[in-house]
Amino acid sequence: WAIINGDKETGITSFFMEEGLDTGPIISQRSCPIGPGEDSGALEDKLRILAVEVLAETLNKVKEGKSAIKQDGRKATLAPKITFETGRIDWSWGGERIGNLIRGLSPRPGAYSFFKKSCFFSRPREAAILVKLWKAVYLKNMVTEKEAGRVIETGPEGIKVCAGEGGVLIKELQSLGLNVVPMGAVVYNEATEIKEEKESDKLQGEVAQLEQALDVAFVSESDGKPEPILEEAEV
Repeated sequence: WAIINGDKETGITSFFMEEGLDTGPIISQRSCPIGPGEDSGALEDKLRILAVEVLAETLNKVKEGKSAIKQDGRKATLAPKITFETGRIDWSWGGERIGNLIRGLSPRPGAYSFFKKSCFFSRPREAAILVKLWKAVYLKNMVTEKEAGRVIETGPEGIKVCAGEGGVLIKELQSLGLNVVPMGAVVYNEATEIKEEKESDKLQGEVAQLEQALDVAFVSESDGKPEPILEEAEV
């Protein structure tokens, strides 16, 4: 949640147990800065190392009988359970908020949207498929008159998508059932045609898989509506 909320700092805290939820006196506490492009996986690695130091310090303080610090409930913040719905991107949000959501849910469980010709949508529509977005960069200075969710530019660096404020450069995405695709491997144009960059046979195979999925996945030929799997897809 720290990354999702746009915090610049997080940390590790040890405390004594009480009847209330996480309300016990603090034994030891260490802070940890959050880098501008850091995702939850990278942050978790840093916190894991920090947790070892906090644990050692906690055991020493308890052994020595040092007093703990009473918590100030007014400064407490909530961390609700992350659900599948938490990861749904609303493109009317600002680009920074969208970028934070993507980073905060990578490498698991993943932020997602629905892809349809020329556009990403925050709700499934006809012929839309669910895609997870794993890496993205906030484009603060991107200015356009196009609606939020519209793909406005594509290239080896990624897909530029309009947001409610600014934009987002999508650098890695994944269609359900397929491998994560770096945008250096495929280029989308505004008509959602997919062009291969002749880098390797492996990349070409992944591109062909993704192209097929974009054409037919989750779309019923009889009524043109998304299959129920769009609503039932697991994180």
